[in-house]
Amino acid sequence: MAGTDTNVRSQVNTIVDIKPCTIVVMSTFGDRVRAERIAQGLSYQELADRVSVAAGVKCPRVTITKIEDRASEASKWSPAIAAALKVDHDWLLTGKGQKNIAASIDKRLKRLERIKPGAVERLHRQINVLIDDEESSQLH
Repeated sequence: MAGTDTNVRSQVNTIVDIKPCTIVVMSTFGDRVRAERIAQGLSYQELADRVSVAAGVKCPRVTITKIEDRASEASKWSPAIAAALKVDHDWLLTGKGQKNIAASIDKRLKRLERIKPGAVERLHRQINVLIDDEESSQLH
């Protein structure tokens, strides 16, 4: 019994010694934008520059600060912000689903078409050529 008592005491001491952690709840669109910007080490201006490229329209730095500070959801900038941060647009808006955009090619293609018209058609042609090559290699 003495050995068991020592094991229990060491387990209890280990549990008591655990430091509390902080859990950040990202309940709004702005919270998620801020968290991703900080996680990627971007300043307001750096994110605004990336959003400008993604949107094809100048995004002022103050727009990013206002989006992060307000409690409302979505913004007209949300698709470009998601593209600039390389996160899924739906996740950025709602906080639900998968954060990484690599999970959905269809969503990426839709976003690309808005940003760069004609790009999706070009990609479809390239993909069809690759599929044709694979199919013909299977036959031979």
